Amino acid sequence: MRLESFPDLSTASKDYIPGIVRCAQDAFGKTMQEKEVIEHLGGFLIVAVDNEDVIAFCVSKTGTFNEVLSLSQVSDMPTVHLVGAAVRSDYQGQGVYKNLNVARLGNAISARIPLIYTRTQNPGVEAGLSATLQNMREQGLIKRFFVTRDKEDGVYGRLLTPNKPSIPPNSPYNELNYDRGDAFHLFG
Repeated sequence: MRLESFPDLSTASKDYIPGIVRCAQDAFGKTMQEKEVIEHLGGFLIVAVDNEDVIAFCVSKTGTFNEVLSLSQVSDMPTVHLVGAAVRSDYQGQGVYKNLNVARLGNAISARIPLIYTRTQNPGVEAGLSATLQNMREQGLIKRFFVTRDKEDGVYGRLLTPNKPSIPPNSPYNELNYDRGDAFHLFG
């Protein structure tokens, strides 16, 4: 497996687009249409390729905190929005998502971006990002990190994946109404 990085979709090989769409539909289900996948590809793109097949991808966008929340005291703070990631089902559980997280969080840290955020319905996404940040802290790449959740009702309009993610008892993710499309914004 190799990771290839592109500043945006226009610089990526056009041969990757069908594979990215298939990967997203495999991970999120056929309810995610090609147009919806492509609309979310605006930003820095990392593609995981194995034997010339797209097996995973992730997208990140840079911006300012004011684009997320209107707080004047931090509105000019640079941020990275982890827009999305998908790993083909036959590659899940093999460390591919971890490698994507290391690459995209590493890019943000190298650029000295102080705030990273994403939106998710899946506690596994939060756990994966937290584990990667913890590992980076242990390696001395960052001094500290924290994760804060902010619930957003109905933001997706539906459950994004074919099945509800596995949720541990007493997890805040049990508070989400998945049919309505609730999700958490994660800030770290």
